[in-house]
Amino acid sequence: MEFYYHPSPNPLKVALLLEETGLPYELVPVDTRKGEQHSAAFKAINPNAKTPALVDGEATVFDSNAILLYLADVFGLKGGAIFAQQHAGRAGADGFMADVCGDWHWPVFWPGGAL
Repeated sequence: MEFYYHPSPNPLKVALLLEETGLPYELVPVDTRKGEQHSAAFKAINPNAKTPALVDGEATVFDSNAILLYLADVFGLKGGAIFAQQHAGRAGADGFMADVCGDWHWPVFWPGGAL
């Protein structure tokens, strides 16, 4: 499994899941500051030219939340401490993914702070 990564908030949540679960993967760095995400090779993996992306055999997945859900489905992580199967337990993980995908990282990581 190849994990295309740049150290920013959305790729980080995938990296944390991979590390916490011990799933085997190969880290493939993508330097977005140098524009590597716009290379033809990377855009063949993710036409949106953004990290993260995951290649698992025949499956190619991009968007951090899609990757998290893919990993939960394929590797049976549902029903565990990270992805509960019951609605009440799963709501916490879903809320976290939506929140991180939404806007909390902008004030933290945008140069100069909040917009």
